[in-house]
Amino acid sequence: GGPTELAGPTWGSELKAYERERRHEVNPELLRRPPRCLDKGTIAHAEREYDTVLQRYRDDGREVQMRSFEEKERAAHLNRAMDIQIRREQKFNLVTHEGRLDSIAPP
Repeated sequence: GGPTELAGPTWGSELKAYERERRHEVNPELLRRPPRCLDKGTIAHAEREYDTVLQRYRDDGREVQMRSFEEKERAAHLNRAMDIQIRREQKFNLVTHEGRLDSIAPP
């Protein structure tokens, strides 16, 4: 039990690990396919799905789907903001001295 056992890996073992990593192990990123190239026609078709003047999708089904998604996300964001505001402000009304959390507290 000398000081070399407590010091951790030696320089030689780190060098062997580095050599094994560089020579024998294959980076998984090299085995992935390259990203699919998009031609200008595909990009233009995707751009035409959204009407920039009317600020809505041309497909009514997609428009309804996106509106419901945006409404759900907006409500979630406003709820988070209200929770943060309640945590940072006073827990009671300064004028009536009623608790602000009493109405939402379980009975």
